[in-house]
Amino acid sequence: MSGFFGIYNRNGKPVDKKIVTTMLDAMSYWNPDEHDTWTDGPVALGHTMLWNTPESKFEHLPLQNGAYILTMDARIDNRDELVDKLELPGRPLEEIGDSEFILAAYKKWGEDCPKYLLGDFAFAIWDEKKQQMFCARDHIGIKPFYYYLDDEKFIFSNSLSTVTTHQDILKKLDDTSLALFLTPKGFVDNKSTFFKEVKKVPAASTLVITSENISEAIYWDVKDIRPLYYNSVEQYTEHFRMLFEKAVESRLRTLYPVASHLSGGLDSSSIAVLAARKLKKSSLSLHTFNWAQKPHENADPKHHEWYFSERIAKTEGIKYHRVDLSPSYLSQLYSQVNLLNNDKGFFWEEYLIRDQAHSLNIRTILSGWGGDQLVSYDGYAYYSGLFRKGHFMSAIYAIYEEYHGKSFRILRTIRRTMRELMYPILYKYMDGYYKHRKNAYDPYLYCQDQFEKYAKTVTNKGSKFIPGVHEEQKYLLNEGAIQQRIESWSAAGYDKKVEYTYPLLDKRIIEFSLAIPEELYNKKNGYNRYFFREAISHLIDDDIVWAPKSPDLQASYKRLELYDESLKIWLETYTQQAKNLNSDYIDSEKIITELENYFSQRSENKAHLSSIIESIILLHKTLS
Repeated sequence: MSGFFGIYNRNGKPVDKKIVTTMLDAMSYWNPDEHDTWTDGPVALGHTMLWNTPESKFEHLPLQNGAYILTMDARIDNRDELVDKLELPGRPLEEIGDSEFILAAYKKWGEDCPKYLLGDFAFAIWDEKKQQMFCARDHIGIKPFYYYLDDEKFIFSNSLSTVTTHQDILKKLDDTSLALFLTPKGFVDNKSTFFKEVKKVPAASTLVITSENISEAIYWDVKDIRPLYYNSVEQYTEHFRMLFEKAVESRLRTLYPVASHLSGGLDSSSIAVLAARKLKKSSLSLHTFNWAQKPHENADPKHHEWYFSERIAKTEGIKYHRVDLSPSYLSQLYSQVNLLNNDKGFFWEEYLIRDQAHSLNIRTILSGWGGDQLVSYDGYAYYSGLFRKGHFMSAIYAIYEEYHGKSFRILRTIRRTMRELMYPILYKYMDGYYKHRKNAYDPYLYCQDQFEKYAKTVTNKGSKFIPGVHEEQKYLLNEGAIQQRIESWSAAGYDKKVEYTYPLLDKRIIEFSLAIPEELYNKKNGYNRYFFREAISHLIDDDIVWAPKSPDLQASYKRLELYDESLKIWLETYTQQAKNLNSDYIDSEKIITELENYFSQRSENKAHLSSIIESIILLHKTLS
């Protein structure tokens, strides 16, 4: 989670060193372990270092090797594989930083080098020979890369707010992005940001900038993944277990304590158990955080993830931490979320987790995010995929086999499958229908009139569902929703020197997920995610792996009550300041009037609270 930035004046003018200092100061707000810049004529590169991996303490960036100068944020996982292929310094491997691997890879393979790198990375290399800036982002988009580009200059960073500190960039907000942020789906885009003039390098892409030319290329495409065929389910299971162990182990390469989420669900539990066992071999302990609220006292401990998390932690010798979010803390976050640095406020408890992690000197948090969309996908699109391919009898037979003797379930599944098949065609009309449902809430209710008029012309692009398991998985990976949370947590993590890693989004596991037969994702014996449950059954007790998930309605009610109380506090704090909260996007008086009416009438309808909160976040970050 190091920071980096750069300036390339394409017109040949020398970089103003005052601007470089300003950007370095902006990038250093989180008190990095060290920082430095490199400047030569029209080019400047900067870096703020977070020591995390053992090798990082031997690194100093920007790094120059002959005609190549690098700045980056990266963790390279296939170092052992690359050692014999690259020209590296004659030092012990444990003293060679990941930056030297990247430069050596560029020296050998040039612009193709990202194809040979495994891990999470975003980097830029100034090539003095070719007089070009070469930029790359990892296969999945774990590491952000933001940039501004015009005919005269190229400015970039892995921090959105650092890019916009450059004095020549107009900090004009993008109305479309802000309108989408207020919708239930949120702002999801692979290239755009909240600033009109600042873009993102997409995942698995490179960008080459010279004084005259611009070229963008994709170096890895999930469409090119070939099917994987084995003779038995056990072979697929063993293959996944091997990849899973490698993915977790590579993310434990740190000098500092390690933490993981542990909700008691399948994804986080399997990651936590595997990480704990691997750390234990080195006499180290794993810290885990559970953000879920304690269930109602009448909840069944045999069917509730919260109890599973405590039990797993005790069994594995894990240092277990819970976080409790208070209304007062939450109300403060509404004004503090740095939306314009791409922190979108995903999961309020995560701010408390980062606070605790920082106090424990934890710099790495493992997350199960991305599993539900890929390797632990619930198979929702399996039947519709069979129909789409014309395998009608296979689809009907599969549904019949799963729900044998349950006519209602069979008919309901077939009806749902038919709707799924039509969704890519009719989604615009269906969106219109859902907007006018009884419980639908207008996300632009608190906007200024002019912005509201514009926002209602904006729609989320693309379908929200693609029939077929692998087609749906590829869509979920490529549309940007997975990266949305990753980029948000990356931005929010700087304050506490916390770096998130995602074992289930390891490139090797994604390729495996998209290569195995779709029928492995189908529901079996009444269980969804059957293959994943089998694959992790060696890690977790069977009664946890195969336990049915019981929704806790009491917890959902508590969440709404938390929003309720936090908004009361916000209202008390800002009512007197309403006229001073001037935004071109959000009308603060509309929010205050709505909240006053809501609390005076003691309304039980809380469906609109999240919409109010999103409007408040946008209000505070767009004050004039």
